[in-house]
Amino acid sequence: FYMQDFEFTSLEEIRNYISTEFKLHFHEIEIQQTINSLTGESIIKNSRGWKLTARRINEISRQIEEDDKLLTRVKEEWLEQLQSKYPEIRNATLQSLWVELIDGFVGPLFLRLGAESFNLIAHQPTMPPQTYTDLLTQTASKFDDPTVRSVALKEFPEFFTPTVEDRKRYLMTLLDYSLAQYSAGLDKESLGRIYNKPSRFVIFVDTNFFTHYVALMKAHIVKPHAWLLMLRRTRATMLE
Repeated sequence: FYMQDFEFTSLEEIRNYISTEFKLHFHEIEIQQTINSLTGESIIKNSRGWKLTARRINEISRQIEEDDKLLTRVKEEWLEQLQSKYPEIRNATLQSLWVELIDGFVGPLFLRLGAESFNLIAHQPTMPPQTYTDLLTQTASKFDDPTVRSVALKEFPEFFTPTVEDRKRYLMTLLDYSLAQYSAGLDKESLGRIYNKPSRFVIFVDTNFFTHYVALMKAHIVKPHAWLLMLRRTRATMLE
């Protein structure tokens, strides 16, 4: 709703837009339930079509601005660090290293590890090599210069051991967004099985898990809302 500047007039239009732009698939029943919830919370409104309220647009705009500023600070800090350690590398090459760090290594690694990525950022001083060796080698191999390739092999894993609070916040925010997006949609075949033949879905969760999870969130400023809402919207029954 935020990215689109016109009002959606049908569920099919919303579903097609999400599928085309984000490669995520939703059943129309789920879209309708979400619209009902968002309307009830005054997040969207419906005149001749659905669109965000002005208040919600302002809130999202402010959050995007804050995230952009955080990204800029983290990027500048990391590039300055590399520039002082490797003065022989040109600035354009350092910029390329940043792009591959985020798009080729950090993002794919988050998707591979899923929720375990929280432990990666919060608790482990270094990653077990088997966790990332193939991905790291694949990403570093994109650089023809052996010096630049060796820098990538050394510096990319160390990005996960931040000494600066901004970088820790950035990593947790990036992970939060990644899991929220990729846990939201299912492939078309799975959607068909779920909605064509509904079945009871029960999840058993140890209370120690929640204790640890909430404590981790408090320590690193990221809310567990995305994961919990995802469970709630699947109408899961949570038992202690």
